[in-house]
Amino acid sequence: MGKELPFPTRPIIFVQDRCPVHTARIVKNWFADQQNIQLLELPNIQLLELPSKGCDCNPIEHIWANMVNTWEPELERTGEQLMAHTQRQWELFRARPQEVRNLVSSMPDRVVARHNVDNENLF
Repeated sequence: MGKELPFPTRPIIFVQDRCPVHTARIVKNWFADQQNIQLLELPNIQLLELPSKGCDCNPIEHIWANMVNTWEPELERTGEQLMAHTQRQWELFRARPQEVRNLVSSMPDRVVARHNVDNENLF
């Protein structure tokens, strides 16, 4: 493994959906090791696992959807063009902090709505 970071002094929430393509083996193994060592009481790290098919319950998915929906594949064909597009869209999103707050604050309502539709617990 690469450079180790110091253990966090402030509480953090590690959000991870269960979609296999989004789940790094090294991260899954690290959390599994913590359980095996009886250290699941990580005082500064809380694991929040989202459902694998719950895109509406993950604010970052809305950001990615915006990036994809504004992408013009016939005009932005190279890796450099795609990276430039992504950076432009990210900066536009960063310029709208209220949109981020709205996405995050709407999470409880979206989780309840998803639960009502699927009639199952998400977590």
